[in-house]
Amino acid sequence: MNNTYKLTHNVSFGEIDANYRMRFDGILSVFQIATLFHSIELNVGTNVLLENSNAFWVLSKAKFKILKTPTFSNEITVETWPLPVTPVRFNREYKITVADADCVLGTSEWVTLDATTQMLRKSQTIKYPFDLIHRTDVSGAGEYSRKREPLTDDNLIYTHTVRFVDIDPNNHTNNVAYVKMALNSFNLDEFENANFTEFEIQFVSQSYYGDDINVYKVKTDYGYYVEGKSNGRAVFICLFK
Repeated sequence: MNNTYKLTHNVSFGEIDANYRMRFDGILSVFQIATLFHSIELNVGTNVLLENSNAFWVLSKAKFKILKTPTFSNEITVETWPLPVTPVRFNREYKITVADADCVLGTSEWVTLDATTQMLRKSQTIKYPFDLIHRTDVSGAGEYSRKREPLTDDNLIYTHTVRFVDIDPNNHTNNVAYVKMALNSFNLDEFENANFTEFEIQFVSQSYYGDDINVYKVKTDYGYYVEGKSNGRAVFICLFK
C-alpha cells in the first residue's frame, strides 16, 4: 500500500469565480476526492469501513494556505498523505501543484463515527492499516487558529435551507456545501478585493435535509469570520484571512 496518493485534475468552468480563479469549495472538493480514492486504495473506503467496522468517516476540520490560486483549465496535481494515527483523529496533508510549482498547501482532521450510535469511535476500534509506514512531514498549511467571534443579529447575512444537492451519502449536509454557504456571505467586491491567502473551516455539528442554517459574517483584524448556525447551535465556522 502506498502512503501517498496523487491525482491530476483540470480546473473546470464550474469551479471558478468571476476572475477565473479556482473557488475555495473546489479546492476542498479535490482534497476530498483525493482522500476518497486513497482511502479505497488503503482498504478503508466508505463502504469497506461500514462493512468491516460499522463506522463512517467525518471531516472535522480543514485548512489551506494559497501560494498561487489555480485558474480555469489549469492541470493541477493533488497529492495527499495521512500522518501517524492519534487515539481518535486521523490527520491528513495535501498539496496542489501546477507544473511542479506548489500552489495550495492543505491539512485536514478526520474522525470516525459509529454507524449505529453516531458516537465518536476510538481509532483502534476500526480496521485500519496501522502498519502503514506513515509520512510525518507536513504540507506547511499551518496550525488551526480555533478563533470564535461574538455574533449579533446585525451579523446575519442570509438563511440557507438545506436541499437535495447539499446532502452526502450519509444523509448529512456535505462539507463542500458549507464552504459554498460561507462564500455566499460575500458580495463580489468584498471577496475580489480581499485577496485571501488562508482559509480554515471547522465542522461543529451535523445538519440535515430541510434544516435552516443562518449564516453570519464578521469583519475582523485578520479578515472575516463566518459562522453557520441552526436552531441556535453552531454548525460550521470559517476563517478567511
